[in-house]
Amino acid sequence: MKTIQVAQKIREQIHEFMGIIYPRFSKPKAEFIWEMIYGIEASQDVKLSEIARSLGEEILLKKTSERLSRNLKEAGLGKRLNEIVAKDGARRVKADTLIVVDSTDVHKAYARRMEYLAHIFHESS
Repeated sequence: MKTIQVAQKIREQIHEFMGIIYPRFSKPKAEFIWEMIYGIEASQDVKLSEIARSLGEEILLKKTSERLSRNLKEAGLGKRLNEIVAKDGARRVKADTLIVVDSTDVHKAYARRMEYLAHIFHESS
């Protein structure tokens, strides 16, 4: 029962977020965005195969992955989404709103080299 409740809550949160997306995209593109957001949240992964698997479509997993991949290749999609989300977020920021920025990097123990690493300060015990 708990899994059903979590899935329902995810759907409600995505539905609320999609309120700013649907009016600015065609229906097929908005549905694709919904599927990607739901798939990432449901699978807790950003790999296309896992997102496709979480959608549970009754077609071959390969076909779902290919469709998602094809839609992701649309030029300017990411930029347009960023602009829409930033504009919506900007109207929510007031004079007393705190904006917290964490500029530290994700620790990757086995990475030999990574671009744009920031120094991470550690407290001495």
